[in-house]
Parts: sequence; C-alpha cells; structure tokens
Amino acid sequence: MDIFGKVDAPESSLMRTQIYLTGREHPIYPNSSGHFQINNLSKGEYLLRVLGPEHVYDSYILQIAEQESKDGTRLVCKKRIFDFKTGKPGAIVNSYVLNIKPLYSTKAESDNYDGLQNLLSLLKNPLVLISAVSLGITFVLPMLQESLDAEAMEEITGSIPGGKLSFKPEA
Repeated sequence: MDIFGKVDAPESSLMRTQIYLTGREHPIYPNSSGHFQINNLSKGEYLLRVLGPEHVYDSYILQIAEQESKDGTRLVCKKRIFDFKTGKPGAIVNSYVLNIKPLYSTKAESDNYDGLQNLLSLLKNPLVLISAVSLGITFVLPMLQESLDAEAMEEITGSIPGGKLSFKPEA
C-alpha cells in the first residue's frame, strides 16, 4: 500500500522538514513542492509525525487493513488525526492525499527586535554598568584635576591623610 501526502510549509523550511513513520529507521523528506510518498506499507497501524523547524503539525494514525470486495481482498487505509490528550485516534481524514497543514508557528513574532533587546539586556547587566562607571571616572577625573589651580589642588591633597606631597615640584 502506498500513501501520498503534502506538507504545507514555507519553501525555506521544506528542506529541513522530516516525516517519521513508526517502523521506519530513516525519515522521509518532502520534495520542493511539499509532496511525499510512502511505499510498500503492509497491514498494520502506523503513527506518522511531521517535524519542521518553523511549524508544529498534527500527527496521524494510519490504519491499513484488508477489505473484502467483489474483486477479492485489497488493502485500505483509514487516516485519523492523533489526539495527544487522550492518546487515541481522533477525527477521520477523508482524502486520498494526506494534506498536512501547520497548527502554529514556532518562530516568535518579535524576531525583528532581538538585536535591540539584546543590547538593552546587556546594558542592564551589573558588570557592564560597573565597568562603564569605572571607565567614565578614569576619563573624567584627570580632566577635573587639570582644571583646578595649584592652591585648590594643595588644599584637596592636604585634607587627605598621606596626601601631602613629600617633594616640591619645581616651577
């Protein structure tokens, strides 16, 4: 029995979208238009899961059984959406091609603001704040000392213990 399907996904994520089927070792990849085909399924029950980088998809239960007809027996596939809450098959899918649509996107809508948000979070970091204040003080204090005259400088250094100059600078 062959199963045909189509995954609705943006072309950018189709290359990384994978389809897993219980009992198969390797994933199935959709083609560039999103179509895929699973060949030679025998009688049984299978869980089909679609994993994509940008979207979350429903999982499906494929029940392949023999059905008697006037021409003999043939394999028939019943497709149902898998309900994760109950762990049982849910709604029946009545189409020959399994059309798999995304439930929701996994990408955040504020991706455009990530650069600005990272910069603001960096400025809120205490280590960055302390470094910025220390760097600012090292540039501002020498400029303040240069603007003081000799008498004011003598007064400031004299009031600090151990701040008196032991040698007199030559003028």
